[in-house]
Amino acid sequence: MITGKRFYTVTSFLSIFTGLTGTAYAKRGFIYARFTQFYLKLLNVLGIIFLTKFKGGRIMKTLNKSGIESGAKYLTFLSVLALAFLPVNLQADTVWESGYHEIIDGDIYTEIWMYNDATADMFGGDVFKVETFDISCFDMFTGVMDILDVHDNSIINIHGGSLGTLGAADDSSVNLYAYDVIYHPTGGYYGRGWVEGKYLDNDLYFNYDLIHTDSFSHINVVPEPTTILLLGLGALLVGKKR
Repeated sequence: MITGKRFYTVTSFLSIFTGLTGTAYAKRGFIYARFTQFYLKLLNVLGIIFLTKFKGGRIMKTLNKSGIESGAKYLTFLSVLALAFLPVNLQADTVWESGYHEIIDGDIYTEIWMYNDATADMFGGDVFKVETFDISCFDMFTGVMDILDVHDNSIINIHGGSLGTLGAADDSSVNLYAYDVIYHPTGGYYGRGWVEGKYLDNDLYFNYDLIHTDSFSHINVVPEPTTILLLGLGALLVGKKR
């Protein structure tokens, strides 16, 4: 039989464990990211069971009998209620082989592999890792991603968002819509250099650690509007002189 006290004990333990694994996830711990997802799902299920088991006034009676009056226990109870209705899409090891896809606010993915001519836009959400192959195309506007690794002839367009590490190999291309871009050939998380600059769309600062030694050679920095304007004026003046 599930009682309020037992339920509080279980959820407290899982909340602590989830917090610890969440911290590890932020430090690029892939296996911990999987554990975090598992326990978040488990909390979801427990929350639904709790709400189903103790309907209406029985919830308050259970709380009173269990002595859930302290602030910590009350917050735990509210967290469970929130998790029970949390509109989050947890997916792991997702493979997109064709078609168009979107990643939006509320989406959480562990890994995404893109093949063939698959295309995707990221307008929010949280992704641990994206790998692209063949002639797939991926556009990043906002959202949070830890690792973006590009292969074959795939094309990546980065307009914004929070990205931790970037890798590019084979004949892939990374179009970086930014300015004041500086390449540091040494240092970074992998010791293979890093890149910093500001996005054209919002002037926000960014920096990426590079995964491969030749990753930067695949990056194409798209000129800022003022540079394009100056180039246009220069071409016009040369044309007039002729």
